[in-house]
Amino acid sequence: MKARRPDFDYSNSPSQWSKSHAYATNLNAASVVLPILEPYLNRVMAMAKGQMGDRHPHVREEVEIFILQEGNHYRQHKMQMQQFYANYPDLAKYEAALKADYESFLKNRSLRFNTAYCEGFESVGIINARFFYDRNDDYLDGADPTVVDMWSWHFAEEYEHRMVCYDVQKLFGGYFSRMYGLFYAARHLAKHHGGIANYMLEVDRAKMTPEDAAHDRHEYKEYERRMRNYVTPRSLRILSPFYNPQKYLPPQKALDILAKVEASATAA
Repeated sequence: MKARRPDFDYSNSPSQWSKSHAYATNLNAASVVLPILEPYLNRVMAMAKGQMGDRHPHVREEVEIFILQEGNHYRQHKMQMQQFYANYPDLAKYEAALKADYESFLKNRSLRFNTAYCEGFESVGIINARFFYDRNDDYLDGADPTVVDMWSWHFAEEYEHRMVCYDVQKLFGGYFSRMYGLFYAARHLAKHHGGIANYMLEVDRAKMTPEDAAHDRHEYKEYERRMRNYVTPRSLRILSPFYNPQKYLPPQKALDILAKVEASATAA
């Protein structure tokens, strides 16, 4: 694992950076969520590291790199999403609601719950990374290269740190705790991410002709179908007591983007 600091410039990147409005909107909504979610992940991992004391030195070392990686991730997403506010003026309301939830989790829920939530998110995150590299070449064809490189780098590092929250969760809870965290995180994030994506879609469709808006709704349903067909069978594997993300090795394209970022930026 290594924390990399890319130097992406989004000043010439359009909000609708893919020819697929559905695909771009889905990932744009994630770029709104991640600058709130990933600092929460880091706070939980820092708390867990503090509880470990001098035990589990390998896990503590990987937690430190995980925190650096996630910090680099959310800073890039925050820079990319600055351009969204002009088009979507109510975004701050959605951000505040998600931030309030995470503050409540940290204040009122146990470390066992919080580490399970983090692993629930990360276990689905690696599936999203696999989808990015396996099933979306048509969405990326002709897309803005800066945004594509940013997501490619982010998802490549998801492969690198796929074991961190998994290993930490095992120290603070067992299988049933992991299952609770998985279902809780999936429902919670679907609510918030879905709300942001739907808001963005509504704003954009209000500017379209009725025919274009109808086509856009159809396109989004097709995108959701593709995601569902890919994610569902792979998510079922997470339910196994023998699930271990170690077996999900990064594809060559992920290794290539990490080498590209390292060549153009200073490692953290």
